[in-house]
Amino acid sequence: MGLSSASSFPHPPALDRYLQTLKDFTSAVHDAAAAIFSSLSISLGLPDGQGFEGCHRLKTSSPDIIRLLKYHSQPLDEPGIPHIPHTDLGSLTFLFSRQPGLQFRPPGVDEWQYVVPRPDQAIINLGDGMSLFTNKLFHSCLHRVAPLPDRAMGTRYSFAYMVRAENDTLMTGKKSDLIPPFESTEPVLTSAEWLKVKFGVLRLNTFSEERRWVLTGIDRKGEKPGDVGQATPANP
Repeated sequence: MGLSSASSFPHPPALDRYLQTLKDFTSAVHDAAAAIFSSLSISLGLPDGQGFEGCHRLKTSSPDIIRLLKYHSQPLDEPGIPHIPHTDLGSLTFLFSRQPGLQFRPPGVDEWQYVVPRPDQAIINLGDGMSLFTNKLFHSCLHRVAPLPDRAMGTRYSFAYMVRAENDTLMTGKKSDLIPPFESTEPVLTSAEWLKVKFGVLRLNTFSEERRWVLTGIDRKGEKPGDVGQATPANP
């Protein structure tokens, strides 16, 4: 996107070939995200200049990421959960897929629910960022990927854009009469620091039970959005 730091990341040939397409895609996603952030900011009565869109600007350094995900096929007699239950660390996730398999679990619900993909439509999840910015008024979406009941899982692809707050944004509650107060002994982290903490609990060599809430959406008070089952961190 023309940021000064872009030259420090060498591009593979495939990326260079489609760089303009990716730029156009990034701009389109951010236009949609800005509309969502603006609507939520107005609904919560955030003061002018302090809305969510103000810390998700297109040409400011942030840990946004475009990700192509491939899940290998699974035979019917060897079912498994190829993606552990987790919440996304960013603010919004735009997910594009033609294949079923994505599941989510709302707070207080016992069963996982499938999200049916629709042609030419994105699935948009709220992530940890929106939960932290609203002191848990909004919940980040607990989700996973799983095979359909009594069916083998074929090779599955999905394409995701994860909108994350700018690097120096403080991940703490916004000032609004509609956002509940929240006190914690945890230090307030920047967006860049939060990313490191989140990825830390995804790795066995840095995982700790005290930080499990970071992986699964358990808040600092120990409350959780339903039993998440086996949420074991992955090897590096």
